[in-house]
Amino acid sequence: MTGLPDKNKALSRRGLNDIRVGKKRAEPIVLKKIEPTNEPVTEITFRDEPKTPDSPPKPKKRAEPIPAPKLPADTDQAIADFFRPRAEEVTLKEEVPQADSRKMLAPKDKFEVRTWEPGRRRHRRSWLMVGGFLGAVLALIILLSTTFARVSISLTPTTDTFNLPPTPLKVSSDANAIDPARGIIPGEMITFTESRQVTAKSSGHARTNQKAKGTILITNAFGTDPQVLIIETRFQTPEGKIYRLDKGVTVPGAKSQAGKLSPSTIQATVSAADVGPLYNSGPVLLKIVGFKGTPKYQTITATAANGFSGGVSGESNVITEIDIKNASQGVTADLFNYLRDQLKLKIPDGFTIIDGAREIAITNVSSPKAGTAGDQFAVTATGKVNAMAFRNQDEEELVAALFSTSSPKVFVEPGSALARTGVNLDIARHQLTYTLSNAVVLGGRLDRDAILQKIEGSSPGAIESALQTVPGLKAYKLKFFPFWLKNAPDDPAKINLTIEPFAAGS
Repeated sequence: MTGLPDKNKALSRRGLNDIRVGKKRAEPIVLKKIEPTNEPVTEITFRDEPKTPDSPPKPKKRAEPIPAPKLPADTDQAIADFFRPRAEEVTLKEEVPQADSRKMLAPKDKFEVRTWEPGRRRHRRSWLMVGGFLGAVLALIILLSTTFARVSISLTPTTDTFNLPPTPLKVSSDANAIDPARGIIPGEMITFTESRQVTAKSSGHARTNQKAKGTILITNAFGTDPQVLIIETRFQTPEGKIYRLDKGVTVPGAKSQAGKLSPSTIQATVSAADVGPLYNSGPVLLKIVGFKGTPKYQTITATAANGFSGGVSGESNVITEIDIKNASQGVTADLFNYLRDQLKLKIPDGFTIIDGAREIAITNVSSPKAGTAGDQFAVTATGKVNAMAFRNQDEEELVAALFSTSSPKVFVEPGSALARTGVNLDIARHQLTYTLSNAVVLGGRLDRDAILQKIEGSSPGAIESALQTVPGLKAYKLKFFPFWLKNAPDDPAKINLTIEPFAAGS
């Protein structure tokens, strides 16, 4: 590569590099030095290395000499522009900086790559980076001062212990709200009735004559008028056995619905017309003998779903007094426990029943007479419950209202020890009365909404001044975020107001 000036060598090497980094094998490029003189031009030919060593190299082609024309002063720049790679002609694998034609490159086996950027562009980029950073900081400050601004306030209410003198209270189911002046709180009267039955074996043995007995269900499908049946009205089975009513009854009239009659029913007890086991039977249909030959004979009838039993004549097992007593005690105890458990299930949520505010009464116990024949017998007990329930919260609010003459207060359960005496349940009036006394702990009642209205949009100093005037407030903690925030946000959602739980009074 002798005979070529250093300036053109740099251009030639750049062109050679552009050819070698292409994807396809390029054709030889002939470089010619063009001078503004008439001296002969030295020619240099570049060629890519063959891909395989087995293929023979192609013969070099030399271009015909071209007379050197006269060129303007910026010829060097024109040649550099000519050899600059174009996007549509050559695809580069990596960026190669443009060589300066005015610098001399020493001939080396490998090309030396130098980079250069104008100083003004670097200075401009530095200013852009600084401006972007300052803009981001400013945006962050604005976001913290507006969107993410928060105020946290922790309030500690006062607590004091008072001695409640004996105070009469009344719980009434007719009251709708507490009445501190009259000492009345609303309540709910709970009333219900239940029955239980037990079956026991007879332990006695004697000679006796006894009629069979049973319970029947009388049906009236004749008309809408009630039907009166007197004592000992005769009912007959299909086999001809006669049973008589133990007591007179009135069968309700049928109900008329959409032009059709709906039968009415009533229960009654009957006894066999004679003694002996002949009248003992299973389920059976009965008709009234007195209605025979009339339309009522087919429309006013009776059924004995459990049949008849107890008919005996001669030696038989009989019920003793001890049998009845033991069975009665067992059924009443079972009924009492059942009523108590049912009462717990019927208490509304949030209500309570204090000791003395309930009454569980066994209203009736039915059993056969001693000496009645039969292998076993049944005893049925019926009980009724009356109780007055009320909310503990209503009682606590009434006590707090009694002491809220100067500032509103709230009942504090920890530390309070209320005592209830003289509890009396008036079932007829649906009222409960008792006397309340002993030590009670009360705390300051803080109005959250009213406090928020005072501090919205206010400065720290104004907030502290407002909090110092709140009745029932013992202490407070105030925190602004971010720390440079001058005023509390106007949005209540951005004010975290916490009321600390009450502590027991001292």
